[in-house]
Amino acid sequence: MKKEKGSNSIDRLKSLFRMKKFHKNWLRVLSILGAVVVFCTVYALILPAATMEKNKATQETGVYLDNSKALTKASQDSSVPNSSTESSVPNSSTESSKASGTDSEYLNGTLTHEVENSDAVVKLEAKSSARIPKTATLKVEELNKDSEAYKANLKLAKEKAAKNGTSVSFANFFNITLLDENGKEIQPQDYVSVKVEFKKAISTPKEANVQAVHIKGSDVAEVLNVEERAENRGKKKEITDVKFNASGFSVYGIVGTNKLETKYITADGKTWSVKIAYDSSANIPEGATLDVKEIDKNSNTYDDHLKEAMEKATPSKDEYVVAANFFSVKIMSDGKEVQPATPVKISLKYEDKKNSKKGDYTYKAIHFGHSGTEVITPEKSEKSGSKTELVYTQEGFSDIGGIRVERIGSGLPKNALEANIGAEPAHEKVLTPNGDGTYKLSLSVTGKSASSHFHTGTRANVLFVIDTSSSMYEPANDGTNRTKMQATKQLAQDMATRLLKNNTSTNPTAIELGLISFDREAYTQSSWTTNEREFNKKIANLEQHKGTNWQDALNAARKMSSDGDPTYVIFLTDGKPTQYRDENGEIQWGTPGPHGQPYHAFTKSLEPARKLVESGRTLYGIYAFDGRAENLKDLINYAYNSQQAANRYHFYAENVSALEKALKQIETDIITSVGFKNVSITDGLTDWTGSTLVEGKSDGFTYSRSGGRYGKGQNWTDGPKAVYSNGKVTWDLSSLGTLEDGVTYKVSFTVWPKQEAYDLMADLHNGKVSYDNLPPEQKSMIVNKNGIYSLKTNTEAFVDYKKVKTENGKEVEGETGYSTYGDPEPMRLSYTMMKVTKKWVDNTLDNKSTRPNPIKVWILKDGAKYKEVTLSQANNWEQTVYIAPGLKVKPGDHGTAKTGANAGIIQSSSGHVYTVAEERIDRRYELDVSPVKPLLDGTTTNTTDDLIDGLSNTKWQGNTATITAKNILKNSLKISKVVTTKDDASDSITVDKTFKVNLSLTNRNGQPLTTMDYDADGKISKGGLQYAIYDRSNPHNPIKTGAIDSPTMSFDLKTSQYVRVFNIPSGASYMVTEDVSSIPAGYKLLKITNKTGKLDGDKSVDVTVYNKRNALNVAILKVDTANVNKVLKGAEFVLYKKDGVTEATNADGQKIGKLVTNSEGKVVIGNLLEGEYVLKETKAPSGYKLAAPITVNVLGNKVVFTQQGIQKDGVPSADGFTYTMTITNSSGTELPVTGGSGVKLLMIIGTVLVVISLSYGFRLWYRRERGEE
Repeated sequence: MKKEKGSNSIDRLKSLFRMKKFHKNWLRVLSILGAVVVFCTVYALILPAATMEKNKATQETGVYLDNSKALTKASQDSSVPNSSTESSVPNSSTESSKASGTDSEYLNGTLTHEVENSDAVVKLEAKSSARIPKTATLKVEELNKDSEAYKANLKLAKEKAAKNGTSVSFANFFNITLLDENGKEIQPQDYVSVKVEFKKAISTPKEANVQAVHIKGSDVAEVLNVEERAENRGKKKEITDVKFNASGFSVYGIVGTNKLETKYITADGKTWSVKIAYDSSANIPEGATLDVKEIDKNSNTYDDHLKEAMEKATPSKDEYVVAANFFSVKIMSDGKEVQPATPVKISLKYEDKKNSKKGDYTYKAIHFGHSGTEVITPEKSEKSGSKTELVYTQEGFSDIGGIRVERIGSGLPKNALEANIGAEPAHEKVLTPNGDGTYKLSLSVTGKSASSHFHTGTRANVLFVIDTSSSMYEPANDGTNRTKMQATKQLAQDMATRLLKNNTSTNPTAIELGLISFDREAYTQSSWTTNEREFNKKIANLEQHKGTNWQDALNAARKMSSDGDPTYVIFLTDGKPTQYRDENGEIQWGTPGPHGQPYHAFTKSLEPARKLVESGRTLYGIYAFDGRAENLKDLINYAYNSQQAANRYHFYAENVSALEKALKQIETDIITSVGFKNVSITDGLTDWTGSTLVEGKSDGFTYSRSGGRYGKGQNWTDGPKAVYSNGKVTWDLSSLGTLEDGVTYKVSFTVWPKQEAYDLMADLHNGKVSYDNLPPEQKSMIVNKNGIYSLKTNTEAFVDYKKVKTENGKEVEGETGYSTYGDPEPMRLSYTMMKVTKKWVDNTLDNKSTRPNPIKVWILKDGAKYKEVTLSQANNWEQTVYIAPGLKVKPGDHGTAKTGANAGIIQSSSGHVYTVAEERIDRRYELDVSPVKPLLDGTTTNTTDDLIDGLSNTKWQGNTATITAKNILKNSLKISKVVTTKDDASDSITVDKTFKVNLSLTNRNGQPLTTMDYDADGKISKGGLQYAIYDRSNPHNPIKTGAIDSPTMSFDLKTSQYVRVFNIPSGASYMVTEDVSSIPAGYKLLKITNKTGKLDGDKSVDVTVYNKRNALNVAILKVDTANVNKVLKGAEFVLYKKDGVTEATNADGQKIGKLVTNSEGKVVIGNLLEGEYVLKETKAPSGYKLAAPITVNVLGNKVVFTQQGIQKDGVPSADGFTYTMTITNSSGTELPVTGGSGVKLLMIIGTVLVVISLSYGFRLWYRRERGEE
């Protein structure tokens, strides 16, 4: 039916109407939304503007809506000048109130200033009478306590307080200023009230007083009255504010004062005590401490103080300082030294053991102050026994001392000198760890001498006669690039300085010096003088010239006038004489010529030398630098008219060091002194002390000198050599003569404990030997301190010496002696240990409880049994024993090898190789142990007992090495047989067939491995190599067991069985094969997993031999097509290969031949191999048509056949070995098969019908769309 015309138009109108109605409603919504937007916009724009105008108006009235506390206008309320509504802000602000509601010209209120960088707030209260403009501002600055202004003001305050008997405990100073509106400083015209408030209260004691001090000038301070709250009087105060009246402004101080009281600080030593009494005026901070040290009597500082004490404290020649103790005293506060501001009283107590023969002595105190030395007569001096106490007053602190002065008449008593050097030279033996297991053994002796120039009246003139010829300006070859002259100048200046130090205020000309230089002629450079600076300057200014005139120099020396004091001439030259003066005074060359010309330059100098000696002078000759020419030696012998004179007065000085020794020896001869000479040190080493020393040689020693002019120490390469012989070290220093005062001579060498010492230490700790039962020779070397053992380094060490007194170069007294060295701390024998641990490697062991527990193992040292230990589960399978370590240092040190297996190992302490043996080991296991060679690790100097393995370089932190005995379970193999039907072996089947599997075993050396472990009764031992065959259904009871008695073992296995081979040793290799020739028909070898391998221990390897079934039984069941239940007898078939021509054969290679169905309609093809076949029916049953050829595919695990284009699977039997193909036969005419012409036609007709139907349906749809019926 057609639709009426116009219906679409009406629908469209209705739709349009509905759309317009919708649009109208939408416009209404938009209008409402627009109104809302306009309202919000207007509200947002207008309201803030109105708010800002209101706030602006409020700000102009001085009031803030944000409740700001800042008030910028002064209060004008004149009726309330001290209003409690004061408010303070940083920097300046004013508070005022209007009087009677009218403005006032001047401030009648408060100004406030919060002081920057301070916890103080300053307030000023003023009335209009003070004439402070209301626009004025208050400025306050607190003075920094480190500033000079603060210190000056504090000094004024202290002086003011001291006059009142008080001291200042704290002080804060403020610079207060009033500024007008132009920034100009103004002063109040009337008193104002000032109040200083402190944010952090100041604590003061109850007796303290707080004052305000007005600093009016650089030296004027006025103390002002301060208001004090009544409740604070007489109590400890917490000062929060201070209030006072002021008439003007500059600097004001808030000062706390205390009454003076006496305080004490003390320090105590073993043989002394110091106590200081002071009051608060000394300004010694609270908590200050005394730092007191007694000055060593062997130090240079002590000697200097003693000399000064002798000069200052003994003006009389009959007085001597016979005892002196000096101390360094410091007052310390917060790590800094402080000095008392006023004198303090000192009580000094010290030990003074020296007795006075006559008892005629006095005590004096001495202060070595920064401004000079001060000798103080004590207020109290008292000696009780060996203790002496001095009480005296002193200003400032540095070094102080107490001295005892004796009056013993004229002359120098023997003990006055000897008391200064002691009865024997100081000597010491020190053992210092090197941090690498070795030690530095040092033997030292310290020279000590004393001069008698103090008060003896002994005087001496020393004349230096120095060669300045051109040869003296050649290199000195001392490693310093100096010339011979530069070295000579330095040594002469040093000697001059030392000599002139003997001059004192009481004997200022005891030593006088003169200087003559010579080359081709002689020059007097300096007559007798005591001016050290000028004399050394003369030496420094010596210049080079040519020629060497001994004659002129010796004559000039004799002509130097003498004041009668002993005169010593030091004649120094580096070469033979070359010039002389003839009878006419002319200078001539006088060297010997080729034709026997006389040596005038030398012979003409002989008589001047003799005349010099005959005049009473002492002549020393030094032949320096150029070998050992005999001329000067002959001249000295001639001068003294003695062939032995040169032994005392002549010196060969072939280098700078020898020249220095010669001058020192001459210096010792000149002054009267006591000292030590002919010093020799002997030290015997114990048998178990190793060292780098070589028998009969001086190898392995190092030498040094320290103290005196050598400072903290210098290596000494050209000194006397020590010798090691017969276990003893000998160092002879007699060639040095008298040892230099304050100089320590030291010989050092490296030592360490030998292996024997460490061996004994381990035996002692392990209880193998007893210390009490040691042989005497061993006990004498080993020190036992509560079970800690150490090794002595020496048998006995001693120093031989001769104590001598010389006067004017002559030995007047002498006494030989010796002293033993105290034993140093012995060498500690590191008590190193080794932890023996048992590790079980038996993850494949089914039952861990069958492990042996406990077990005993032997620790072997160098292959020999050392100690047996027990390891068990109870001690966590570990035990610790003591061992004897060796010693390894940095390769190349101490004579060790630099490379190779023994690099760094000290051969006399080479250590031992330790391992572990387990005699009664469970034969299921193998013992695996990596031997260790523990050595003390001295490859780095860390002073620890860390160990290093000399075999593997493994490092052990601490003093314990570790050795692990691994019990590794022997290996096993499990060989299983699997028959599968698939190439990927993804299934398995059980067949009643037997397969032969072969196993070959070889040891780690490739040799055949067979069972060797049998018990006495011939049975295989528990841990012996063996096999067992199991059925899968009963894995705990083997079917068969036996020994591996052949290099290749064969096992007959069924698919339900497997064989296990036990206790295969580590390192063994195996190979599993299958005897292919014996594989049952219808089966083939598919693969062997883990066929070969190496067994490293605790391994259980599964080997699986896979066989694939490759033949099936195929049954043919012949039935009627129309009735499948009807079997057909007598059908005949022939089976062909894939080509359909060649007859097929079975797995045994036999032709299958004709196949005839029996009465059950069946015929079976036996043992048919995998493959594709064609089955042809050669004779059909009676009444039936021949069936078309049938394709048969044997796949191993199934049979697939195709009849008349239809593919079917054969039906398997219960055992899976026979697959039945049901083949049908039709009676009568054969119907078209699928794919014939009838089928095609039907398909064509069907297709046409479908096309027609679709065309007709499309037409109907098209007409409907056009509105047609």
